[in-house]
Amino acid sequence: MTASPARSSDPPAPATRRLSRHERREAILAAAAAAFARTGFPTTSIADISATAGVSHLIVYRHFDSKDAVLRAVYRRDADAVAEGEAEGGGSEGSADDRTAAEATGDGSVPAARLV
Repeated sequence: MTASPARSSDPPAPATRRLSRHERREAILAAAAAAFARTGFPTTSIADISATAGVSHLIVYRHFDSKDAVLRAVYRRDADAVAEGEAEGGGSEGSADDRTAAEATGDGSVPAARLV
């Protein structure tokens, strides 16, 4: 048996563009942040992150050595975004979560677990 050639009435396959290394890394970080927020760091696996990002776990490991490295990169990316917002004249009040955490400590400080 031989495969039949594509008929002219068949719709063309959609064109897909490969993501650049930077775009793929950002997609992985966004997926990781969503997965960590959804299920927490301890219960999130690399498989969860890769499934959310739509890539294989091997792709995640090409970008990061471990789940801890992914978490550090998420923190670093978010800290850079905050710093960039402050440099552009944004407020320095922090997020609602930071304000709530600061209020919970009673002294206005942010608990160490919230620090980058």
